[in-house]
Amino acid sequence: MAEIELRVDNGAQDCVVALVTGDLDYVSVSTFRPRVHALFDGDRRLVLDLSGVDYFDSAGLNELLALNRWAVEKGGSLALANVPGMMRGLLSLTGTDTVLDVHATVGEAVAGRRNAEDTDGVGPSR
Repeated sequence: MAEIELRVDNGAQDCVVALVTGDLDYVSVSTFRPRVHALFDGDRRLVLDLSGVDYFDSAGLNELLALNRWAVEKGGSLALANVPGMMRGLLSLTGTDTVLDVHATVGEAVAGRRNAEDTDGVGPSR
């Protein structure tokens, strides 16, 4: 199991973009949350580039939902970008793709817009 790693790629446009790599699971969420809180002051948009996530389970899903609530409570927002297929499947299966702000690319997430072909408003086509 890989440990989760966060790397801030960009702090432009009142937005923090963080690349997430490794496993986002029951083992890693205890260290993931404080690291995300430390890089995000809450009054901006946080974009998590999930392209480097190798494994994702229900604990990771719960953590993304908790981060979304936390960001909104702080006056900011959370967006997910480059969500791997297995994660998209779990988000769709649980219906959380309608709750979380899911984008096909980091650029779209930073801009706060969905892919033009996304007509249902719940993220990229599956």
